[in-house]
Amino acid sequence: ADVAQWLEGGWRGGAAGGGVAAEALLPQALAELRWARWVVLSRVLTVQPAAEGRGLSATALSAAARQPRKLLIPLVDMCNHHLTKWNGIPSGRVGGQLRILAARDIAQGEQVCIQYGAGALSNDRLLAEYGFTDGSAGARELDVQMLVQVLRAGRGEELLGQSAPLAQTSLAQDDDLLCDHAACAPGSRAATAVRFRACLKRAYADLRRRVDVDV
Repeated sequence: ADVAQWLEGGWRGGAAGGGVAAEALLPQALAELRWARWVVLSRVLTVQPAAEGRGLSATALSAAARQPRKLLIPLVDMCNHHLTKWNGIPSGRVGGQLRILAARDIAQGEQVCIQYGAGALSNDRLLAEYGFTDGSAGARELDVQMLVQVLRAGRGEELLGQSAPLAQTSLAQDDDLLCDHAACAPGSRAATAVRFRACLKRAYADLRRRVDVDV
């Protein structure tokens, strides 16, 4: 948001001499900025600092140096996410290097998968940070836990109330939409949004069936 405000302010300042043409290009510039930011954020890995790699103790590092860093790491960022069938384990930053360790024997040509966020990301985080959703049973359980937190925080109405976006369609209608490739083309933003909505509805249905959860 800060960068967008800076760009908009600088652009409008420069547009004073560029006339209507420069002003008209601002929405495109902001859209490209958002796209570029998302491309970077969807590929970065959060890496913990490695004091031992620099010969320093954790207490000797500044507060800023102790903060996790988001880094673009070639090749490692090509590993896809799988909540249960992962076969690689990010080792963390050791001696200035980040390695993927094989969790088992990996066959030639087999895809190397890791767990994004150490397998603790619900679908709202996966969508916001990586642009996809996970429809597996394990991911649904994480969504249930997320919804419990939302309800306990008193924010249930904005997400699950009668006027909330989730209430505008039924789960069956969402499933029908996903099958209608003319209305919801596979891989489109609309399909991603509907799939996320369906994930939350399934999780909420699971939550309502549980009698041992205090919400």
